Amino acid sequence: MSKGRTRLDLECKTDYKSPSIRRFKRIYRGKPENTMDEKQRFIQEYVPGTQLTLAHVIARPSTLVCEQIGIEGECDAIGILTITPGEAVIIAADVATKAASVGLAFVDRFGGSLVMTGDVSSVEASVEEVSHYFATNLHFTVVPTTRS
Repeated sequence: MSKGRTRLDLECKTDYKSPSIRRFKRIYRGKPENTMDEKQRFIQEYVPGTQLTLAHVIARPSTLVCEQIGIEGECDAIGILTITPGEAVIIAADVATKAASVGLAFVDRFGGSLVMTGDVSSVEASVEEVSHYFATNLHFTVVPTTRS
């Protein structure tokens, strides 16, 4: 701690919307050497936890979108999931393929991304089942499924 700072406080608060994210606030208190005013510096750090941060279904995407993300042939619907920690995407892929007849277009176990394709009802059922499984069995914080 540099000269002029008198103490360091560290507070930890849990975000109520996402209990797996903790906010750490460091507060430096003291008088800088050249002024008489007390200054505070806040640093917030987010610690990622167990969460499903994106669950989205794209119904009837354009052919251009399918080609640009590397999906060959017809795709009636695309399901996108983003999960932290990334390794949990392996579980999501397993649950999704068992829930309905979907194909896995992309699985990124390091980044936590899963892209699946199939007919609209199958993709929606898979995304909903993954969200439900992660919330109830794995106790992840999940977001509502969005659609476009």
